[in-house]
Amino acid sequence: MAVTSGVGHSRVLKKRRFEDYQSLKQHYKVSNIEEVIISGSCTTNGAAAEISFVTGDVVNYIGAEGTPYIRCEADDANQHSKYVYVQYQDDTGAVQDWITGDLNAADSTTEVTMTVTDFYRVRQMYSEVESASGGGKMVTLCDADWDGGADGYAYISDGQSEFALERFFTQPDSTHKSYLAYVKLHVPEKDHDGAESGYIFTCQYTPQVNSDGGESAAAADVTETFNFSRELIWEPCIELDGGTEVIFSVGDLDSAGVIHIEAVLLEVLK
Repeated sequence: MAVTSGVGHSRVLKKRRFEDYQSLKQHYKVSNIEEVIISGSCTTNGAAAEISFVTGDVVNYIGAEGTPYIRCEADDANQHSKYVYVQYQDDTGAVQDWITGDLNAADSTTEVTMTVTDFYRVRQMYSEVESASGGGKMVTLCDADWDGGADGYAYISDGQSEFALERFFTQPDSTHKSYLAYVKLHVPEKDHDGAESGYIFTCQYTPQVNSDGGESAAAADVTETFNFSRELIWEPCIELDGGTEVIFSVGDLDSAGVIHIEAVLLEVLK
């Protein structure tokens, strides 16, 4: 019987310390650790694309440090003079103190500066009042002219008071070890037509530099690709390079569907 040609790859892993997420946590149980969690769902649309938990908008990531602003998409009187709290990272990955701004008292679509100049990636963002339900009035972290370029760095979705993280950004090697610890995806068992569908998941990350025969001899982006039908559980426990991003993308092989994703970045204070 003939075998249909395909695409494969091989890996030889040396000095891999952790077999799964639980053994990783157990090893660092007496250390100061934090787990940064991404959790949400999105609908696929063919080819793999970065996950997004925002309806109607996508997060645009800036390429250099700068000053962020806050506003609402459309004016919401309930948000006038209300506070927005942001924790962010600079371009090295260092987590900075929380900053606070209050939305304009007369028109919440007016961009209000957050007064810092080293903003690079949002880590957490909360609003004093939930974004209005019904669409079009999300609380937005953006540049100085959101209407002009629609450069939104974070959105608080309708009816929510918290930004839903979509990427990881690792802290500096000098202060933390960062591990891509755990990823789980699942989909409804059957489509509306009763047939199972196939899905695509990719993860782009930069492993830590290892000179001792470890997983990677140099820091460079790696993209892992998986095809799955119902559920995918991946516990890579890979140590990541500092100041780098982990990007998740999903897609489908035949018909669109909703994918639920949960991912954990484990941070260990040195």
